[in-house]
Amino acid sequence: METNYVNYGSSLGYYIPPNSDEILIRFETIPFPQSMFRFQYQMIRHGAGYGDRAVDGSSLWSELPVDGRSSLKKYFLRDGAYQWMHILKLRGEYYLTSFNLPMKVFCEIGGVYSYFTDTNSELGTRGSYRVINSPQYPHSLSFIGILGFQIFPKF
Repeated sequence: METNYVNYGSSLGYYIPPNSDEILIRFETIPFPQSMFRFQYQMIRHGAGYGDRAVDGSSLWSELPVDGRSSLKKYFLRDGAYQWMHILKLRGEYYLTSFNLPMKVFCEIGGVYSYFTDTNSELGTRGSYRVINSPQYPHSLSFIGILGFQIFPKF
């Protein structure tokens, strides 16, 4: 990343932090009129920005200073601990325009399974990965549910 556009450490561009990659697979369908259904799988890998095996360049704060940037060598997935997040989401929407109401109702449920890996080799060399589970780099499983409505006022 040559230039960072940040405001108080928060990215003004894409929402994942530096030293990350992402796979996003999304399937959307309209099963019947005025409805929408979405299934989404997302995998994000991100270098740990803290702890004993923190990876340089994994936080926006570490990217701000330009001194020493040319000597910063990055070896993605081979230079420390990396967090892997597997995210599944289901979303349904229904527009109430058939009832003459300018609104939609929606429901979304999702889950995130997160764990960390580390390599057993020297910095920058290929080696085998191992999953780590420690107080510093724990496994976690989280769920979220959203139920809401959105109004489309007519002016």
